[in-house]
Amino acid sequence: MGPQMNSRTLGLVIVALMVIGACSTDDQSTTAVTTAPTTIKTAAASTNDLARGSGCTPGTDHLPDGDWFGEVVRADAGELEFDLACWFDGDAAIAAAAEDGERLRIDYYIRNVSTKTRRLPIADDTTVVWYGLGAADPADPEMISYAEWRVFDLEHICCAGVWLTVDAGVVTRMEEQWVP
Repeated sequence: MGPQMNSRTLGLVIVALMVIGACSTDDQSTTAVTTAPTTIKTAAASTNDLARGSGCTPGTDHLPDGDWFGEVVRADAGELEFDLACWFDGDAAIAAAAEDGERLRIDYYIRNVSTKTRRLPIADDTTVVWYGLGAADPADPEMISYAEWRVFDLEHICCAGVWLTVDAGVVTRMEEQWVP
């Protein structure tokens, strides 16, 4: 085993000397290789990314599972037609309104740039957080069934919008967005 260790050790020493020699700055004949600096651009975060809930740009024709804000355009017994929108509040509302050239005078902002609607099935036991007709107390909403909501709310065209909870592709809960 002695001769093998010696040749292995000798090989490592030779490689080490070659590396040290290649890195030496004493040799004036060394050619330096330079590359142009790479500019990394980071995309500015879209204000849509600041929207509440699951957002407002799902990237698909159907709504994935999550909480989505928008307007119910039509409500049938087993499904509804939904116009997805963006809901912003606080600093996000200010930024989104400014981006759209609007001056914000309230503490929320709704952006709806698409007229596309989506048809979504409704679970039989879907409940709705309902603020009623007129100025209801936001601290004390009523819980009603989707069937009751269809009768009451579509007559006066609901609120500022609704939040839908989509689970396994089906609407399982709705909540009216209360605004003063």
